[in-house]
Amino acid sequence: MNRWVRLVLVVIGIAHVYTFMHLPVLNNPNENVRVYMTRALAEDGTLAIGRRTLDAAGRPRDGEGPTATWGYVNDKALVCDDPADKPPACDGTLYSAKAPGTSFLGVPAHWLVETMGGDDLSLRDLTRALRLLCITIPTLLFALFFAGFLSRHIRRPGIVCAILMGWGLGSMGFTYGQLFAGHQLTALALFAGFMAWDAGRAATGSRQRRADLLLGAGLGCAVAFEYPALFPAIALGIAFLHARPGWRRSLSVFVGALPAVVGVSAFHTRAFGSPWSTPYSWLENPGFIRDIAPGWMGLQAPTWEAFHGSFFAPFNGLFFFAPWMALILAAAWMRVRRDWSHDDTRPALTAALVVFATYALFISSHSLWRGGWTLGPRYIAGCVPFVGFAVGVAMDRASDRVPGLAMPLLAGLVTASVVITGTCSLVSQGFPFEFHNPFTELAIPLLVDGHVAENLGNLVGLSGLPSIAPLLLLVASACGGMLWRSAGDGDSLRRGAALATALGVAAATLWLVTSIDEPFNEAKHSKDRWLRANWVPSDQAPASARRQQLNHMRGQRDLASAEWLELGNLEARAGNRSAALARYRAAMEEFPEDSPGR
Repeated sequence: MNRWVRLVLVVIGIAHVYTFMHLPVLNNPNENVRVYMTRALAEDGTLAIGRRTLDAAGRPRDGEGPTATWGYVNDKALVCDDPADKPPACDGTLYSAKAPGTSFLGVPAHWLVETMGGDDLSLRDLTRALRLLCITIPTLLFALFFAGFLSRHIRRPGIVCAILMGWGLGSMGFTYGQLFAGHQLTALALFAGFMAWDAGRAATGSRQRRADLLLGAGLGCAVAFEYPALFPAIALGIAFLHARPGWRRSLSVFVGALPAVVGVSAFHTRAFGSPWSTPYSWLENPGFIRDIAPGWMGLQAPTWEAFHGSFFAPFNGLFFFAPWMALILAAAWMRVRRDWSHDDTRPALTAALVVFATYALFISSHSLWRGGWTLGPRYIAGCVPFVGFAVGVAMDRASDRVPGLAMPLLAGLVTASVVITGTCSLVSQGFPFEFHNPFTELAIPLLVDGHVAENLGNLVGLSGLPSIAPLLLLVASACGGMLWRSAGDGDSLRRGAALATALGVAAATLWLVTSIDEPFNEAKHSKDRWLRANWVPSDQAPASARRQQLNHMRGQRDLASAEWLELGNLEARAGNRSAALARYRAAMEEFPEDSPGR
């Protein structure tokens, strides 16, 4: 493996373990309900996460299990005790409304943490452990295989580095590589099956059988991690059958998928009474029930709103948060227009494009395409490595014809993507609907004010921006090296032109992204103040640290009028209006009677 590729992998690894974004006030249902189910399985030996009862007034009360310990969580399924009743107005058992694979994977991790002395873990501590053991470590292990796979199909190490940077730092692969949810695991499982399929095309004997088993395991696990993965899994299955493998190979694929199929079927049967009954039929949240009511499980005819919102809109678009992924359109055009008949990469490229097209059709047809507070269209996060592979192959081939343009174009777009996705991932796991362009309206202001995720820098006494300075410097160096390598090995004039092109593409992309804006309003101000007031750690930003310092000082001595005013301004900025008014009154009392301020 090329040494530059190895260096990029090291940077990706450090970036994935450097921060820990966890804001309890968000009560992230996408993650928490999976953590609840893991704890119920590991500690209580049950799939249920709690019980719902109705009081005399008909109001619901959730208790027992993790729900009783950690409180309310969204994204639940409710199975009523009386079959004649319907959720949510009934007594019954609460289950996770997510595909069970992630929670299943968390059980051995939970046991490991307990064995190492982690009894009676808080939700925060267990979430941290599950993220590291079940998401981040598998992501970094996958990165090694992904790099090797790309290197076998892409001749230019510079393009391999750029694709790894785009996947690992400039896409949902970075954001959801640090979240205990099914999105990243689905991407890893699907692409692992895809790599096995590609290896099995030329293999024979026992190697071929192993490849087929791994293909089946990857497809089965992907669906176990996330139900929508069924559609790209079917697409890959069709690609497998298209090669006319015969019944023995098909049987091997089925055997590989069997453990995941059995696990999901057991969950459905135990919780909902049938292998075919999914949590979607038992949702307890009336809003979610309405969201998926159109069509079949929310699937209907594709709409322009869903397509545009999922790929181009600044509040959710795949190509907005990761502009380099828009090159998938160029890859598709090249596949259609160019003669790849003598290229061994052609079948794999075709399959990757089909997977992306399947995901695009799915999200464009889903009534819940927005996906809540997210950073990008999370339901199609599984397509990211497929897009990376297709774009890498296309840019590698394009470099044969336009060597001074293809690589600089890719490097510039990847750099812009790292800035956009990286900035957003440092301050949140998702953004409120009130923000039209969360990158400029929320992420940048929060970052500038020091509201960044808890990170390794905090361990040595740093807070705010200084705490993430080592990470920023490391990632900036990696991007600089990628841009430099995009200039190629020609004479100085050509290298300078290529480097200028790459920098120009990055600058133009960032200018375009930041120019998309809407006026601030009270709803945006309210959400901004709410996030700042509930930030964890609370002293991460300098303003928050100063507010805490002044509040501590007023318990020790009387503050001067200027200090009361400063504290009032800080409380107001944090959204604490009552406290701010009290501090202003205290400041006025400190002024002399003849002061002009009175």
